[in-house]
Amino acid sequence: MLKEDWILKKNRKRLIPIIQTIRFCGRQQIAVRGNRDGGRIGLEEPEKNDGNFRSVLRYRANSGDNDLKDQLKNSGGRSMYTGSFIQNEIINTFGHLIQSQIVRNVRKSIFYSVLADEISDISQIEQFSLCVRYVEDQ
Repeated sequence: MLKEDWILKKNRKRLIPIIQTIRFCGRQQIAVRGNRDGGRIGLEEPEKNDGNFRSVLRYRANSGDNDLKDQLKNSGGRSMYTGSFIQNEIINTFGHLIQSQIVRNVRKSIFYSVLADEISDISQIEQFSLCVRYVEDQ
């Protein structure tokens, strides 16, 4: 196996618990970030709450996910894959997947409706909402 292939495989393996944790938070409607969620994730409980995402990762690492534990202890900077940028990338990817599935379902459906509304908030920023309802043929 080439060194590049080994690094790629290792980095993909590192992303799995990160993606699973963000997915878990999303499915349970749990906020991902807290007030103090920057920097390295330690394995010990911090004095102040550092957010649900970091807490779940810490729990997983301390409950037997030794690869994650090693990653949190020994990785530096960007190779941890736990920063807000990568979290946003993963969340956006999930959003695109969900949206694509909804579009596929609507296209298969015989009956559907679209409701759109727009309003300006107090700071004169326009807010747009879109609702799609469809009947599954099954």
